[in-house]
Amino acid sequence: MASLSVCRLELCLLGMISELERMFFAINSSFGAAVLRVFKFDIVL
Repeated sequence: MASLSVCRLELCLLGMISELERMFFAINSSFGAAVLRVFKFDIVL
């Protein structure tokens, strides 16, 4: 029984980590797109 709860806890932690990675990637990509947009704007000017 104890090993089952440990496995569940590990799965929960892995799920949280993957969610954080997904959020971080989304923020990173949007930030990168904004930076690229600013650079393109500078180049156009």
